[in-house]
Amino acid sequence: DAAQQLIRNVQYEIPALKRQISKCQQLCQDCMKKSSEVEASSELIMDKFRYACAELGIAGIDVKCELMGLVDELPSVYLKIIQALSHVQPAISYYKSFVEYTCDRKSTNELLPMLCYICDHGNMTLRQWKTGEVPQVITCIYSFHKHTRVWTLLELCRIDYLVH
Repeated sequence: DAAQQLIRNVQYEIPALKRQISKCQQLCQDCMKKSSEVEASSELIMDKFRYACAELGIAGIDVKCELMGLVDELPSVYLKIIQALSHVQPAISYYKSFVEYTCDRKSTNELLPMLCYICDHGNMTLRQWKTGEVPQVITCIYSFHKHTRVWTLLELCRIDYLVH
Protein backbone atom coordinates (compact mmCIF):
# COMPACT_ATOMS: atom_id res chain seq x y z
CA ASP A 1 0.00 0.00 0.00
CA ALA A 2 2.84 2.42 0.83
CA ALA A 3 4.59 1.47 -2.43
CA GLN A 4 1.45 2.34 -4.45
CA GLN A 5 1.23 5.70 -2.65
CA LEU A 6 4.90 6.39 -3.46
CA ILE A 7 4.40 5.44 -7.14
CA ARG A 8 1.31 7.69 -7.39
CA ASN A 9 3.25 10.59 -5.83
CA VAL A 10 6.13 10.11 -8.25
CA GLN A 11 3.88 9.73 -11.32
CA TYR A 12 1.18 12.34 -10.61
CA GLU A 13 1.66 14.54 -7.56
CA ILE A 14 5.27 15.61 -8.07
CA PRO A 15 4.77 16.62 -11.77
CA ALA A 16 1.61 18.52 -10.79
CA LEU A 17 3.51 20.37 -8.06
CA LYS A 18 6.35 21.13 -10.48
CA ARG A 19 3.84 22.61 -12.96
CA GLN A 20 2.27 24.65 -10.16
CA ILE A 21 5.71 25.92 -9.08
CA SER A 22 6.48 26.85 -12.69
CA LYS A 23 3.18 28.75 -13.01
CA CYS A 24 3.81 30.57 -9.74
CA GLN A 25 7.33 31.55 -10.84
CA GLN A 26 5.97 32.82 -14.19
CA LEU A 27 3.28 34.79 -12.35
CA CYS A 28 5.93 36.26 -10.05
CA GLN A 29 8.05 37.32 -13.04
CA ASP A 30 5.00 38.90 -14.71
CA CYS A 31 4.21 40.79 -11.51
CA MET A 32 7.79 42.05 -11.24
CA LYS A 33 7.69 43.20 -14.87
CA LYS A 34 4.34 44.94 -14.36
CA SER A 35 5.65 46.55 -11.18
CA SER A 36 8.66 48.01 -13.00
CA GLU A 37 6.38 49.31 -15.80
CA VAL A 38 4.08 50.96 -13.26
CA GLU A 39 7.06 52.48 -11.45
CA ALA A 40 8.43 53.91 -14.70
CA SER A 41 4.99 55.27 -15.58
CA SER A 42 4.71 56.77 -12.10
CA GLU A 43 8.05 58.54 -12.50
CA LEU A 44 6.97 59.90 -15.89
CA ILE A 45 3.72 61.24 -14.44
CA MET A 46 5.57 62.82 -11.52
CA ASP A 47 7.97 64.50 -13.97
CA LYS A 48 4.99 65.89 -15.90
CA PHE A 49 3.44 67.09 -12.63
CA ARG A 50 6.67 68.81 -11.56
CA TYR A 51 6.97 70.44 -15.00
CA ALA A 52 3.37 71.70 -14.84
CA CYS A 53 3.95 73.06 -11.33
CA ALA A 54 7.14 74.80 -12.46
CA GLU A 55 5.24 76.33 -15.40
CA LEU A 56 2.68 77.73 -12.97
CA GLY A 57 5.35 78.85 -10.51
CA ILE A 58 4.17 76.72 -7.61
CA ALA A 59 5.97 74.17 -5.44
CA GLY A 60 3.35 71.43 -5.86
CA ILE A 61 3.08 70.59 -2.16
CA ASP A 62 -0.39 72.00 -1.46
CA VAL A 63 -1.60 72.57 -5.01
CA LYS A 64 -5.03 73.97 -4.19
CA CYS A 65 -3.72 76.62 -1.81
CA GLU A 66 -0.81 77.47 -4.08
CA LEU A 67 -3.12 77.94 -7.08
CA MET A 68 -5.49 80.06 -5.05
CA GLY A 69 -2.48 82.12 -3.96
CA LEU A 70 -1.85 83.00 -7.60
CA VAL A 71 -5.13 84.93 -7.58
CA ASP A 72 -3.34 87.78 -5.80
CA GLU A 73 -1.21 88.26 -8.90
CA LEU A 74 -4.21 88.86 -11.20
CA PRO A 75 -4.42 92.66 -10.77
CA SER A 76 -0.84 93.06 -11.99
CA VAL A 77 -1.55 90.70 -14.91
CA TYR A 78 -4.62 92.74 -15.81
CA LEU A 79 -2.59 95.94 -15.66
CA LYS A 80 -0.03 94.47 -18.07
CA ILE A 81 -2.86 93.45 -20.42
CA ILE A 82 -4.31 96.96 -20.37
CA GLN A 83 -0.88 98.45 -21.07
CA ALA A 84 -0.35 96.02 -23.96
CA LEU A 85 -3.75 96.87 -25.41
CA SER A 86 -2.73 100.48 -25.88
CA HIS A 87 -0.61 99.28 -28.81
CA VAL A 88 -3.57 97.39 -30.33
CA GLN A 89 -5.74 100.45 -30.98
CA PRO A 90 -4.33 101.09 -34.49
CA ALA A 91 -4.96 97.46 -35.44
CA ILE A 92 -8.56 97.71 -34.21
CA SER A 93 -9.10 100.85 -36.27
CA TYR A 94 -7.57 99.20 -39.32
CA TYR A 95 -9.75 96.10 -38.86
CA LYS A 96 -12.90 98.21 -38.54
CA SER A 97 -11.99 100.17 -41.67
CA PHE A 98 -11.28 96.95 -43.53
CA VAL A 99 -14.64 95.42 -42.56
CA GLU A 100 -16.42 98.66 -43.39
CA TYR A 101 -14.79 98.76 -46.82
CA THR A 102 -15.13 95.05 -47.73
CA CYS A 103 -18.63 94.47 -46.35
CA ASP A 104 -20.12 97.88 -47.16
CA ARG A 105 -21.09 98.32 -43.52
CA LYS A 106 -21.85 101.77 -42.25
CA SER A 107 -21.48 100.95 -38.56
CA THR A 108 -18.64 98.89 -37.12
CA ASN A 109 -19.50 99.52 -33.48
CA GLU A 110 -20.55 95.90 -32.91
CA LEU A 111 -17.12 94.63 -33.96
CA LEU A 112 -14.86 93.64 -31.08
CA PRO A 113 -17.11 95.24 -28.45
CA MET A 114 -15.30 94.12 -25.31
CA LEU A 115 -11.85 94.80 -26.70
CA CYS A 116 -12.86 98.31 -27.74
CA TYR A 117 -14.48 98.99 -24.38
CA ILE A 118 -11.36 97.84 -22.52
CA CYS A 119 -9.16 100.01 -24.75
CA ASP A 120 -11.40 103.03 -24.09
CA HIS A 121 -12.08 102.56 -20.38
CA GLY A 122 -9.11 100.54 -19.11
CA ASN A 123 -9.40 98.14 -16.21
CA MET A 124 -13.04 97.49 -15.36
CA THR A 125 -15.53 94.94 -14.15
CA LEU A 126 -17.66 92.74 -16.35
CA ARG A 127 -20.76 94.36 -14.84
CA GLN A 128 -19.47 97.78 -15.85
CA TRP A 129 -19.02 96.55 -19.43
CA LYS A 130 -22.54 95.08 -19.57
CA THR A 131 -24.45 97.92 -17.85
CA GLY A 132 -22.18 100.88 -18.49
CA GLU A 133 -22.40 101.89 -14.84
CA VAL A 134 -19.25 102.27 -12.77
CA PRO A 135 -19.73 100.30 -9.53
CA GLN A 136 -19.44 102.24 -6.30
CA VAL A 137 -17.86 99.37 -4.40
CA ILE A 138 -16.28 96.14 -5.51
CA THR A 139 -16.09 93.37 -2.97
CA CYS A 140 -12.95 91.30 -2.91
CA ILE A 141 -14.10 88.22 -1.05
CA TYR A 142 -10.99 86.23 -0.13
CA SER A 143 -7.25 86.70 -0.19
CA PHE A 144 -4.57 84.08 0.37
CA HIS A 145 -1.50 85.09 2.36
CA LYS A 146 1.55 83.17 1.12
CA HIS A 147 3.56 83.48 4.31
CA THR A 148 0.84 82.59 6.80
CA ARG A 149 -0.95 80.22 4.39
CA VAL A 150 -4.31 81.56 5.63
CA TRP A 151 -7.37 82.70 3.71
CA THR A 152 -8.90 85.90 5.08
CA LEU A 153 -12.00 87.87 4.27
CA LEU A 154 -11.06 91.29 2.93
CA GLU A 155 -12.83 94.53 3.56
CA LEU A 156 -14.64 96.30 0.75
CA CYS A 157 -12.16 97.83 -1.64
CA ARG A 158 -12.28 100.25 -4.54
CA ILE A 159 -10.09 98.14 -6.85
CA ASP A 160 -11.68 97.23 -10.17
CA TYR A 161 -10.62 93.96 -11.68
CA LEU A 162 -10.91 93.21 -15.38
CA VAL A 163 -13.20 90.20 -14.89
CA HIS A 164 -14.63 88.72 -11.69
